[in-house]
Order: sequence, then C-alpha cells, then structure tokens
Amino acid sequence: NDNWVKYVIDIDQLEREPDVEAIISRKGKGYFWPGNVYLVSGYAGAMKSYLCLAIAASAVNRGTGADRTLQFFSLATKHRVLFGDTELADNSIRRRTKALRIMLGGYIDRDAFRYLSLRRVPGSIEDKLRVFDDACHGYKPDIIVIDSARDLCYDFNDNREADKLVGHLKQLASDLNAIVISTSHKALGNGNAKGS
Repeated sequence: NDNWVKYVIDIDQLEREPDVEAIISRKGKGYFWPGNVYLVSGYAGAMKSYLCLAIAASAVNRGTGADRTLQFFSLATKHRVLFGDTELADNSIRRRTKALRIMLGGYIDRDAFRYLSLRRVPGSIEDKLRVFDDACHGYKPDIIVIDSARDLCYDFNDNREADKLVGHLKQLASDLNAIVISTSHKALGNGNAKGS
C-alpha cells in the first residue's frame, strides 16, 4: 500500500519556500506561528485567560495600547481574533471585555475581534463544537483562542477524547492557517495539565 507516499515532505521544495513570520513577538523574539496549536496551562487563578486576552489585544492592535506588562507585539498589520469562551457567564464576560478595552486604549474594533460565548449554545458538546467550527470558518480569524477546550469534550481526561479534540484543533489551525491557543487547568496533585 503506497498511501503513505502522499504524506512525505519534499525537503528541497520546503527549503525553497520563504520562512513564515511569527504573528506575535515578545521582547524581540517571535512567538505563535500560523498553522499551530498552543496550550496555556496553569492552576486556577494563574491568569491564563488574561495572558490570552493580552495576546489577542496585541494581535488586533499591533501592540499599540496593549498591555505593557507582558510586552506582546504583533509583527504585521492587525489580525482578526476569535475568542471562544466556554465557561463564563455574561457578567464575567463583561469584566473581561472591559479589561480588553483598557488594553486597546478604549476602543474594540468589532471587525478585528469577536467574542464567542459557547456557554450560551444549547445542546450537546457536538452542538457547541459545530457552532465553534462555523464561527471559525465563517469569520476566518488569524488567531483563535479557546478558553477552555476541556469544555468541548465530555471527558478531557480520557486520552482518546482529548486526542480527538486536539487533532480537530490542529486540523482547524492548518485549514485556516491560523494560530489556535487553548487554556487548560492543571490537575491538583500531579501538576499535569488535565487531559494530558
């Protein structure tokens, strides 16, 4: 069976292609390349969501007026960000968007930043994932944040289910040539990210 042959990379061709620039930098070093999935993991209260919000603000605004403490900067023109939230109620989302507004110097460009509340989607995990996919393919963001991906599967600690979701996010990042960033809570006791 020669089915594997189509997945072999032509190294010579790959080396002739121009390098892809990172979308976000911090202190002059590139971070977050298109087509990849990144995990921000930490204990509850470790400000994972704030970190993702600061990255999003930098991407939308080329770093101008974005959080100066973390010093993230966009390396190109403004990017489109889809921030998918699976956990927060409206009042908490309001506090989060106020923080974003402060990072952006008072103005949120609604074409460049969309906040998707997956908690509001009725039905099953599959229904939430379908709405998420529709939003990603319809809006075509450069950066997709999922806070938190564990709520897009029934049991994130089931390795097969977690692998399936991560594979789905990788395919999404590849299809859209986007950066996908997800948060994950660390499990108490062993310090590993839940689902790993």
